Amino acid sequence: MSLYIKERRLQPLLKYPGGKERELPYIHEFLPPKINNFYEPFLGGGAVYFSLEAEEYFVNDKSDELIDFYLNVKSKNKNFMNTLQTINYHWKNISEIMETHEIKLSNYYKEYAYHDGSEEQLTKRMDNFITTNKQTFKQLLLDDLHVDKTDFLSLMKQTIVRKMKRMKTLEKRRGELPKEDIKDNIESAMKAAYYTQMRTIFNHLDTYGVGEGSSSAIYLFIRQMCYSSMFRYNKSGEFNVPYGGISYNKNNFDRFIKYFKSTELHKHLAKTTIENLDFYEFMHKYPPKENDFVFVDPPYDTDFSTYAKNQFDQFDQERLANYLIHECEGNFMLVIKNTELIASLYPIGEKTINGEEINMYSFDKTYSVSFKNRNNRDAEHLLITNYDLGE
Repeated sequence: MSLYIKERRLQPLLKYPGGKERELPYIHEFLPPKINNFYEPFLGGGAVYFSLEAEEYFVNDKSDELIDFYLNVKSKNKNFMNTLQTINYHWKNISEIMETHEIKLSNYYKEYAYHDGSEEQLTKRMDNFITTNKQTFKQLLLDDLHVDKTDFLSLMKQTIVRKMKRMKTLEKRRGELPKEDIKDNIESAMKAAYYTQMRTIFNHLDTYGVGEGSSSAIYLFIRQMCYSSMFRYNKSGEFNVPYGGISYNKNNFDRFIKYFKSTELHKHLAKTTIENLDFYEFMHKYPPKENDFVFVDPPYDTDFSTYAKNQFDQFDQERLANYLIHECEGNFMLVIKNTELIASLYPIGEKTINGEEINMYSFDKTYSVSFKNRNNRDAEHLLITNYDLGE
């Protein structure tokens, strides 16, 4: 095992699509023999960055929101931590509200679903419930934001009614829901309403008067609670992924808050330079030298390579390959999906600027194996280096 793998690996700061936590065994197996400084031009979740020891770290990502988040954690921004703690408190409080009113809300649903209750009757009952408990629901929102709390109450009612209608339809197909499932579904509706409100705030930060640091706390909340960690924006540039659902109901940020304050994490961050640049600008601002290690995990070569609202297309893949082969003096490892374009950009055996040849390896979920034939179409993911592993 490499001397540069941390004995106690730090965890990534957030869930991120395309994160390399599951691939770490393969990546660690193919590390270069020496690592002075570590570079990562497409940071994302940073699984590799947090797993290795180096003298200094230089990391970058083109996503403004992601880099703001990292910088706020590194600087221990008080607004960030206070807002995150407040959101965490409100999020857990929704579960307490459900516990308090479980019997009443479950009965509303059963009368609607099992006793031919009308949608109009259900809506009126939910309107009365929300109005009766309006102060409790209004307190879920951050006080320093310009949020119309009446709109939030309306959203809460609509979301619960919509969920109950879906539950009734589901029961007609699959049979009666167990008591616990009814509770979990109604709680997920409440949490979906809160999530949707926070997503709206995130998409219109200036309108809602979100201050520095607080926006990163909201970003983290949205990233952790969105469905399947998807990273999707609509044509207007708004994040539009829905709430993750019942399986997310019990999630909270207790672990994050503790971790963000930990000495071990901040020792790592203190040795790290964090930038928000195009990868080429970043690598030229901090040029790696011999025995530095550059880990490269770019957006994949697909039709859907929208990267945090920043397109990374064929031209960018070509720019990246040109830099790595002809300008990068450090040792690089590129992990990427196997496509015809990628195979053509990194010809096996081509000499790179550091005097070594391009080496190509494939890996899957169970094992890694070297191959020297670019025509092997069974390899889904490639690990490409400019140093010899001595096999």
